[in-house]
Amino acid sequence: DLGRGTVSIRRALQRQRSRGLVFTEPKTASSRRTVQLTSFAVNALRDQWDHQTRQVQTAGAYWRPLNVVFASEVGTPLDPHNVTRRF
Repeated sequence: DLGRGTVSIRRALQRQRSRGLVFTEPKTASSRRTVQLTSFAVNALRDQWDHQTRQVQTAGAYWRPLNVVFASEVGTPLDPHNVTRRF
């Protein structure tokens, strides 16, 4: 919620054998939380939103609306191994 300057943690991304990356419930109740963001983070997430809007337009029918903040070129979650490798 960029208007309120918060982010809610509702799910986790986990690598499972034979299933690959899947969304799961966070492990503990305290893991499901809302975090107050700094103005710097809010601005960065707004920039990311704009970037992702352009990605959706480019991908067209290939876009998979999985509601992740940082997505691949077609809307799927970023693989943590690939993020680490690129970083």
